Amino acid sequence: MLRQFIRSYSTASSSTASSIAALKARAPWRKLDYVSPTQSQMLKTSISHLFQQPEKQFQVGDAVPPGFHMAYFNPCDPEPTLASDGYSEQQAPGEPYVNRMWLGGSVEFHKGRQLSMGEQSTCSESLVQVREPGSSTSGDKLLVTIQRDLRNDSALAEEPAVTEKRTLIYMKAETGQKRGAIFEKIISPPDGATHSVSFVPSSTLLFRYSALTFNGHKIHYDPDYAREVESLPAVIVHGPLTVTLMLTWMNGVIQKDLPGKRIAAFEYKNVLPLFCNNELTLRCKPLMNSDGYKVWIENHHQSLCMNGTVKVE
Repeated sequence: MLRQFIRSYSTASSSTASSIAALKARAPWRKLDYVSPTQSQMLKTSISHLFQQPEKQFQVGDAVPPGFHMAYFNPCDPEPTLASDGYSEQQAPGEPYVNRMWLGGSVEFHKGRQLSMGEQSTCSESLVQVREPGSSTSGDKLLVTIQRDLRNDSALAEEPAVTEKRTLIYMKAETGQKRGAIFEKIISPPDGATHSVSFVPSSTLLFRYSALTFNGHKIHYDPDYAREVESLPAVIVHGPLTVTLMLTWMNGVIQKDLPGKRIAAFEYKNVLPLFCNNELTLRCKPLMNSDGYKVWIENHHQSLCMNGTVKVE
């Protein structure tokens, strides 16, 4: 029995090491994009009704709003190169890690710089780390963290306008199918919210966001795939979409509460998934002894699903 355990552990370690090495060999990456006002306009139109915000007509020269950078610099891969779940394999460890979810990250909007619409621009991406979570040595999960530096090409010699870090967790199929137990989990959220807004993320919203981000990941728009292949109760709200929603809402809160201030940074962690057609609630409260807000999202069971902080300056 001991010999069999050692042999299986060795095989898992070898497979994991091979996946990590292959991913490291593909880094870094560079994505070019024209930061079109139209892309931001369509995103604004898709979400403004959720916060009862007035429509805004974006023009060349406008700054990309906080969170709208997610609509740019996305992978543009031919369909035959996509994974079986429809997701890009550019920054994935590949087989056998076939299921993936967005775990969290951070975004920093550098003072005195902006990502301007109407310009050719560059996103420089680097691999921060790829590792097994915690003390795990089973080889069934991998965490991948990517850093993205965004600049207009007219300012390539300068520091980036936006720096984003994102962490995804990749799982083997058998591990992904065991996720069901966590979906009904109740995690107590913070109390004392001073602002909140609730709405139901529709299938139309999720489809539009998938289209705007050129994201073919089937768990966001194909309910049959989500249920039958990945054992999910419904399609999932995109991790990047929760970032866009939170930053858009908080931008409005800050404009009313703190005129003249702006979002400087956002750090967050997703603790439970959010599902299509189930009400969610965004909440916030000012941080004590700090310029910023504690922010979080609750699902329809009033369970904490995402928490984070927004820094203001």
